[in-house]
Amino acid sequence: MTNRIIIVVNCMLFIASFPVFPEQTRVIHDPFAKPELTKLTEPTTDHGTPETALSEHHLSSTLRAGKNSMIIVDSRVIRLGEKFNGYKLIAVHERAAIFLKNQKQTRLTLDDNE
Repeated sequence: MTNRIIIVVNCMLFIASFPVFPEQTRVIHDPFAKPELTKLTEPTTDHGTPETALSEHHLSSTLRAGKNSMIIVDSRVIRLGEKFNGYKLIAVHERAAIFLKNQKQTRLTLDDNE
């Protein structure tokens, strides 16, 4: 009787030594890992078409806040120093925005669009 118990226990230990689940697969994406920072690229607005003059765009609002100034043109937020359709925003006034392209300044005002 004790021999049978020893044999059964040994069989149980032998069977228990085999993994129940297949070998664990490697996780491809760790959901708890910190995301890597990627450099943002300038969005393109022309989609392969020639650049258009600023007068064809709609300036809907301006926000003067020093170096944090911004405007909204064609439902797109543009911050001071950013480029829009090849023009760089260099100044924001109460009712106007000043852009620079090829050393030439261009003014876009709220009044032009109403």
